[in-house]
Amino acid sequence: MALDFGACCTVDFLERQLGSAGVRTRLRVATTPGLRDEPLSAILALRRFDHAAGPIVEWVQLPKDMQAVTAMLNAGLVDLAVLHSEEAMEVCCSNTALRACGSFSTLPRTWCLLVPRGTAQETLNIDNCRVAIPEGTGARLAFELVQEELDRGRDAGGVSSGSSDQEASTAEIVDKSCADLVEYDSLSFALRALRKKRDIDAVLWEITILEKAVLRDWCDVRHELVLPWPTHLFVASKETMFAKLCTVRYFMIALNTLLQDFVGELFNCGPESQASTYLNETHSLSAQEVCDWLEGQPKPWHSSSDIHESCIMGPLELISRLDLLPGVSGRRFSVHRFLAEGSNLIRKRSLSTEEPEEANIGSCREGAPCAPRVAHQINLLPSLPRLRSILESTGLGSEATSHARQLVGVDVRQRQAKEDGAKSRRCHSEAGTERRDSESSLREKLPVPAG
Repeated sequence: MALDFGACCTVDFLERQLGSAGVRTRLRVATTPGLRDEPLSAILALRRFDHAAGPIVEWVQLPKDMQAVTAMLNAGLVDLAVLHSEEAMEVCCSNTALRACGSFSTLPRTWCLLVPRGTAQETLNIDNCRVAIPEGTGARLAFELVQEELDRGRDAGGVSSGSSDQEASTAEIVDKSCADLVEYDSLSFALRALRKKRDIDAVLWEITILEKAVLRDWCDVRHELVLPWPTHLFVASKETMFAKLCTVRYFMIALNTLLQDFVGELFNCGPESQASTYLNETHSLSAQEVCDWLEGQPKPWHSSSDIHESCIMGPLELISRLDLLPGVSGRRFSVHRFLAEGSNLIRKRSLSTEEPEEANIGSCREGAPCAPRVAHQINLLPSLPRLRSILESTGLGSEATSHARQLVGVDVRQRQAKEDGAKSRRCHSEAGTERRDSESSLREKLPVPAG
C-alpha cells in the first residue's frame, strides 16, 4: 500500500496539533451492515488502517433506526457515521449539533418499480395503488421522484388542452392523496405479498445489478430511478470536528488509497485475494458477480471532504415538501447550516472553463475555514520546510501534492495569520521605538534656557 507520503505528512501534522509524536488519536467510524456501504465496511473489518501511521481506526456497526444513530453520535459512542445522503439530512435536521463533514461516492443507487410477471405493459396508476416500500425516509423520497418522472412521461405523451388540463391536474392531486405506501421489513416479504397474496400492486425497492438479475424470474421492472445526488455523507458532531478535525481529514485521504488498493485486488489478484474472499464469505459474491457489481469501473469509489450541494439541498427540499420531519416543512434552510468546519461546498459549475474557479468565502459556513484553490495552496507549502523536504526527497507527483494541500490547509492558514499578526505588531513596535529615539535626539539639540 502506498501510504508513505500520507503517513509522513500526518505524523508531522499531528505532532504540531497534539504536541507529542507518540500520540495516536482514536477514530470510531460506523457503517451499516450489508452491501450498501461496501467496500468501506470491508476496509474497516479487515483492519487495513492498522498498517498506516495515522489514527487508530475502530469499526462500529450502525442500527437501521436513525434515532438510535443520532443518539450514538450525540453520546460520543461514534465519531464518524457513514449514511446515505437522505439519511444524513434526516439526522442533521433532527439534531442541530450534527454536521456533514465529507462525502463518500459509490456506484449509483437505483430504485426499481416492480410489478407482477407479465404485467409490465399494462396500465398502472401509481398515484392510486398500494405500493410496498422499505422502512425509512429514503423510500418515500424515491417514491416522490418516481411520481414526478412518471408524470413528466405522461405529460410528454400528450394531454388535451383547455379545461381538460385543469381537470387532469385536479385528478392527479386527488390520486396522490390516495396513494397507499406499505412498509415491509425485507424485499422477500414484499415480493411474497405481490405474487402470492396479491395484497399490493407494485414494489418500490433499491435494487443492485445483482438483485435485478435474480428478480427477472419473479417480476418485471416497470420503471427505474437513479437518485440525482451522490450516495453517502460522513456525519459527525461539532464537538468531534473541533477535537479531531485533523484526524478526520487524514482518514478521508488515506481511505482513497485503501479504496484503490481494494479494487486493484479485485481486478488483478483474482478470487484468492483477501478482498475477493471477504466479499465471497460476507455477501456470497462470486468473481463474475463482483465484476458485474463494479460494472467494469476502475475507480468506483471516492471519499473527500468536499460536499456537493445536491447532497444537502436535494433530500432537504423533498423532506420539507413531504412534511416527513417535524419543524422542517415550510422552512427555508441555508446549506451552510449543515456543513461541518473544514468542509468545502461544491456548487453547480458553469459551462465556461476559461477562468479557474477561485476560493469562495460564501461557500463555507460562517466561522469555518474556506478551503483555497490550488494556486493559493501551493504558495503556502514553502512555509513548511519539513513538508517541502519530504516532497522533494520522495519525488512524489501531483497526487501527493494534492494530499498535502488537504492536510496542511487549516493549520497553515492559521499559522500564517499568526505570523502576519506578529510581523505587524513587530513593525509597529519598531516604528514606535524609532519615533521615541528621534524625539529624544531633538530634545537634546534644543538650547537650554538661561536661568
